[in-house]
This record gives sequence, C-alpha cells and structure tokens, in this order.
Amino acid sequence: MKSRKMFLLFLLSLSLLLSACMVCEQSVNLQVAFTLGTSKDFNTKSNVLVCRGDKLNLTVLVLDLSNQPAEGVLVLFRDEGHNRSIVIVESNASGYASFSWWVPRDYELGPTIITATPVVWNGSFVPDTNHVAVPSSLNVTILSRTNLEAVSYPATLTPGAQYFVTLRLTDNLQNPMPSKPVSLYLDDRLVSIGPTNESGMITLPFIVPKSTTPGTHNLTANYSGDDTHTPATLTLQVEVIGQDDPVIVNVSLNESIVKPYSPVKVEVQTNGTVNLVTINSTSMSKVSDNLWETVLVAPQAQGNYTLQIRAIGNSKECIINTYIYVDATPPRITAYISNPTPRPGEPVEIIVEATDETEVVAVRVNELSLYKQGNVWRGVFTAPLVEGVHIFNVSVWDKAGNVASTVLACNVTLTPEYTEAAPGNQGASLFASSLLFYFLEATSGSTFDQFLFTGTLASCVTLLVIVFRRPRSFELIDDLASLDDSLGGRP
Repeated sequence: MKSRKMFLLFLLSLSLLLSACMVCEQSVNLQVAFTLGTSKDFNTKSNVLVCRGDKLNLTVLVLDLSNQPAEGVLVLFRDEGHNRSIVIVESNASGYASFSWWVPRDYELGPTIITATPVVWNGSFVPDTNHVAVPSSLNVTILSRTNLEAVSYPATLTPGAQYFVTLRLTDNLQNPMPSKPVSLYLDDRLVSIGPTNESGMITLPFIVPKSTTPGTHNLTANYSGDDTHTPATLTLQVEVIGQDDPVIVNVSLNESIVKPYSPVKVEVQTNGTVNLVTINSTSMSKVSDNLWETVLVAPQAQGNYTLQIRAIGNSKECIINTYIYVDATPPRITAYISNPTPRPGEPVEIIVEATDETEVVAVRVNELSLYKQGNVWRGVFTAPLVEGVHIFNVSVWDKAGNVASTVLACNVTLTPEYTEAAPGNQGASLFASSLLFYFLEATSGSTFDQFLFTGTLASCVTLLVIVFRRPRSFELIDDLASLDDSLGGRP
C-alpha cells in the first residue's frame, strides 16, 4: 500500500514537472519571437531621398506587446542626425500614425536617421515600453535641388570656330556652388568640361567640330550632382551655319541705360562673309575686317527701345536684337535730418530715401557721399560752430545720369548751458552777479533799490523768453532766394 502511494506521488510530481516545463517553453518561445520581430523592425534600412521644400510622408504601425495594432498611442518622430524633434502624432483606429512633413527650404543637407518612438506623458514625454513602432527608423538623405542657368552663349555657330558659354550653378536657396564640374555637349559630343568658381560661375570654351552640318543643334550643359545636390541639365538650341555665311559674334553698347538724346555707341563683331551691317535699317561703318560701329542718338521719350542688327552677305543674313532703356525721369527724394536743432559741434545724421525707374547709384550731401543701408542712404555730419540756420545740399544720381537735388536746413542753437560755458560770453555771469547784488540790497535797502531790482528782474525774464523762443525746427527749403532774404543776405 505504501509503495502504491509512493508510485502515485511520483506520477503526480512528474506530471506537474512536465506541465511546468511546457508552460515555460511556450513563454520563452513567445518572448524570443517578439524580440526577434522587434529587432528586425529596428534594423530595417530604408534609403529615402528627399529635397528641401518637398514633402516626406512618415507612416508607422503601432503594435502592443501582443503584436496587435494599438489605437490612441502617441508617436514621436525625431531627426536623430540633426538632434531635433519633428512632431508627435496619435495612432488611428488601425494602429497607424502618419504625418506629412514638409522639409524646410533651408534644412541641413546630408544623411540622417528619422526615428519613430511611442511615448507617454510623465511630466515630460518618455518612451512607452508597452508599444513599438514598425518601422522604428528610417534612413533619409536631404538634398538640394540644383539650378543651372546660362549667363551668355552664342546663338549662331560656324564649324571650326571657337566660342564661349558662361553658366551659373546655384542651390535651391540661390547660393553659389563652387568647385563643381560642369560638362558641355554639342548634341552628343563632349566639347568642354571644367569646375565652377567661388561665385558658382564657369566659362567653358569650345570649338565647333568641322564636320558639324548646318542646321539647328543642341548645346547641352550638365552637372551630374553629388551626395547632397541633385543633377541639373540645361539645353540650348543653337544654329550652325556655313563657314561663309554671315555671323554676328558680339554686340556691345557703351551704355544700355541712357538719358534722352544721349549718344549711344554700338560696336558689332562679325564672322564669315559680311558685306553690310545695319542697325534699325541704318548702315554701320566698317572699321576693320570683322568690326562695325556707329553712334546713335537716344530717343526723347522714356521707355525700352529695340535695336535690330542685321549682317548681310553671301546671299544670307544674320539678325540679332539688343535693347536700350531711355530714362527721362530724375530720382524721387525724401530727405530729413535726425536733429534739426543741434548745438554747435553735435553730430547730425542725414537720411535720404530715393527711388528711380532704373537704379540710384549715388547720393551726396555738400559733395560728400552717403552710404547705402538697405533702401536708404545715410551720412553723419558735424553741426557748424556758428549759431544760426545752416544749409545741407542733397543730390541724387540714377544710373542714366539724371540728377535730383533738394536742400535741408538745420538751426544751430546755443543753449543756456552752452552759452555759459562758451568763452567770451560772460554777459550771463555778469547779469547773474548784478541780480544777486540787487537782491541782497533789496531786502534791506531803499525804495529806489527795490524798484531797480524789480526792473532788473523784468529785463532778465524778457531776455530769457527771447532766447528760448528762437526757432528750433527745420524745414525743407526749395527756394534758396527766399532763404537768403530771410537771412538778410547773410552768407
């Protein structure tokens, strides 16, 4: 009987032990499976390229510890590479947390990692250990779009001749991109290559192959891009003509913005067989084998004018248009003084606001140049040491040479403190001494002394009123003759 009980006890113990092992084995397997799944999501490597100013869609699936989608969980999207948070969003009913992120136009370039972390509020946002985001990280490279533009290029080419193309390479913020290689192709043939300078500019020389047939061809500039900038391609259409056909290589003007009736010198450089060059149907003079020139008189009315240049020869012609702008209007001026009533020797700032159809190129006050700060011109001057009204002559020039002028005036005033301290002005001290003397005498003197004291005091008050009521304002003076009259002809 005892052996039977021992046997049953042994079977029961063995059964409990096997059950416990099975439970433990199942728990371990679940935990391992979850850990592997989380590790796999965390190590997911997605390479995404996005440009400044573009939209990047951030979407993750939030799971609980049972690998089930979780609703209402806060997820922090963060740029770890640049150490900045992007946004916190809440997962929807399907467990997805999504956000459309517009990358700022001036965002840092290069690779970074954007992480997605479930968080909870506990005085501050801390990781939520009961949830995970899938994927939990995203590899992103921030790029800048590249702009490639032509500054100048020849529109007409001749086989065997050399030409130049000037280009500018900038990023999405219009910043120059130095030391970047740019290639130049005529159709599919590489004809030149070189790096940009510190200003993002490059001038590429190239020779048109002699085998190039007349007709329209593509002149293509290409920048292949790099780790932080997109590629850029610029295609220009050019016309290839025969070697004997007339070609206008260059047109130069002494001035492109002029005043009415101003002389405009035009020079035209040609190639090929050229018998005649005209500008607006007027013949130009030939000064050498390939150089033609003439002098035009600018029109009277303000506006843009087209100069059509035609080179004629070999029964063909080449036509190019250039332009001049006639500026018949002087600049508009608004000028004022910071301190219209300075004391002698005090600094006075003159501020001038000037606008024009073209460009204001210089502002002077009494023949001294002001400096430009933003849209205004400024200059600091010292007030004269002589009391009275003093003149500042303001002149403004535009790009065409038109001049506008105005006059400012300031009233240099001797204040009581300045007068008392100034050498040779002892009247106030003498007057104060006399006043004090009569005051002392009047307290115990005769009626005549009291009367004399009263008269002296009245004279003092009158003098002070006259001094302090002198003009302290300034005005914009347009008529210098009236100013001379008001000053009694004083220089």
